[in-house]
Amino acid sequence: QVGLAKPLHELQFLYFIVTHTHTPMKCKGLLSGLRTQLAKHKLSAYYVPSTDPHNSEYTPACYKRVAAVSGFTGSAGSVVVTPEKALLWTDGRYFVQAGTELDGDWELMKLAVTGYPTLAKWCSEMAEGSRFGYDPHVVTVAQHDRLAKAAKKIEFVPIPENLLDVNWTNRPAHPCTTIFNHPESFTGRPSQDKIKAVVENLTKNEATSVVISALDEIAWLFNLRADDIECTPVFFSYAMVSNDGKAVLFTDLKRFPEPARTEIKPFTEFLEYDSVTKVLKERCKGKVLYDENTTSMAVFEVLKAVCEPVHDQSCVAVMKAVKNPVEAEGFKACHVRDGVALSRYLMWLEKEIGEGRKVTECTGADKLAWFRGQGENFVSLSFATISSSGPNAAIIHYKPNPETCRDIIKDDLYLVDSGGQYKDGTTDVTRTICFGNPRPEEVEAFTLVLKGVISLNSMVFPAETTGHRLDASARQALWRYGLNFCHGTGHGVGHFLGVHEGPIGVSSRSSPNEKALSEGNVLSNEPGFYKDGVMGIRIENLELVVKAETKYRFNDTQFLTMETLTMCPYDTRLIDTSLLTEDEVQWVNAYHAKVQKTLTAASPDTELHKWLAVKCAPITRGDEGGPAKKRKL
Repeated sequence: QVGLAKPLHELQFLYFIVTHTHTPMKCKGLLSGLRTQLAKHKLSAYYVPSTDPHNSEYTPACYKRVAAVSGFTGSAGSVVVTPEKALLWTDGRYFVQAGTELDGDWELMKLAVTGYPTLAKWCSEMAEGSRFGYDPHVVTVAQHDRLAKAAKKIEFVPIPENLLDVNWTNRPAHPCTTIFNHPESFTGRPSQDKIKAVVENLTKNEATSVVISALDEIAWLFNLRADDIECTPVFFSYAMVSNDGKAVLFTDLKRFPEPARTEIKPFTEFLEYDSVTKVLKERCKGKVLYDENTTSMAVFEVLKAVCEPVHDQSCVAVMKAVKNPVEAEGFKACHVRDGVALSRYLMWLEKEIGEGRKVTECTGADKLAWFRGQGENFVSLSFATISSSGPNAAIIHYKPNPETCRDIIKDDLYLVDSGGQYKDGTTDVTRTICFGNPRPEEVEAFTLVLKGVISLNSMVFPAETTGHRLDASARQALWRYGLNFCHGTGHGVGHFLGVHEGPIGVSSRSSPNEKALSEGNVLSNEPGFYKDGVMGIRIENLELVVKAETKYRFNDTQFLTMETLTMCPYDTRLIDTSLLTEDEVQWVNAYHAKVQKTLTAASPDTELHKWLAVKCAPITRGDEGGPAKKRKL
């Protein structure tokens, strides 16, 4: 991975390709060394999660322990190593990728697939008296309790020193990037107002203080950003807020310049990151709130020794997920600029492919990053671009490698899933394109996926409805054909923060921590279909949850619906209009009319205006089937 030459907020753009830096020889060495540590500590098994002390989904290189020991580079994976076995659990987004990256030493455990036990089930089947080791700094209270509840006959052994790190030579340094203020003109709300809301929650719960571990929550709460994690503008820190309105921020102070402290200095104390354990021991009294899903066992054990720790789902996470009017307008504005960039890229790519010039998955992603970098308020990518052609598109979170990537082929489907971090919002968009002649089964599948996008966007639902209850609407068209996809339909998105954000989402699996959708939530709408070794299709828009205008209000209930933020045309060459209803045809035409009008007004590029006029031309419902009328390259 290419490092940053400047702080994130000074960059024109960021583009990187994730390369496989963990060679089989290095992985085997770490695996062997870990087994030596198992014997030394008399352990039956050792657990290695893919996260950091703050339960971050994406982590800096120094916490990519799963990749270091196994070679698997996906963002979600858990490893258990025994003297005889090496097991890796991951979800459906990564089955194909894990099958490629893991060697014969490893066994892939597929989550939510019949015949594969969950980690908790696997632990419950260990012999009585077995010793299951773990690093308490990177295992949350919820993870620990879930395993302990399932496997009561084994001993869970916390070992403060991470046993994998013992033999991880040249482990990357801990990040320490410059912290900068994110002004109220973008956030729409001063930090002190957010702190007051946290104090109100403490009062409601009759608590003295709350300890916050999640990095995105801390960045949002204090209106601060940095670059400790690629594509996610956060910084390693802890925070504590007391019921007197005072806050403590723990971070590396040498990277925290005085001007960035100005807004929060009157009510915030600044302490070193490594002092958190000592200070919590000294100051935590009475009832102290924490979130079991983001708080590590190491922090919890400190709290348990000196106060009454009580789990309370983070009120900061809930507040952060509801965008205020300034944030919502920022999302709309940055999606226009992002739509111009993506449309310019697709126009350029279509011309290059049509005229027979070579473009690879990597050079294509590079060009897209360049187009994004021209936009106002652009800071970085929001994740590594998934630029995938033909069979590579079946790998849901595919990362192109310059040494092995494919050319983008005219008659193959090309899936590009990408996004940007802007000072006024975060984007995440997927389009699937064919520059030549798509196969009938590809047209059929694309149209069914599109029907799912339309269905979810068109839903009108009462307030207090969870995304889980809406999930089937995005899958129904595929289900009718006996098809499906094995990833979530939607995830929350932060405002110039994480591209994945809880506690909302749309998924076939319910979660006890899931919150109902509310006005102001931003989430993705991304059904898909994948055929291993052949092709992949995904369409993704970001949606803003807004009030719905209904004729009646049953029991005075407010109803909600979704407004599409993403601005980029669909490839109508892939639409079989005979599979669409008349309402769906009108939906596509209305969306394309809005895209054409909005992006034409936002860009002076006359070539783009012409391209948009073609791509956004109205479609009609076919009487005899077949794809929509083909348009010239």
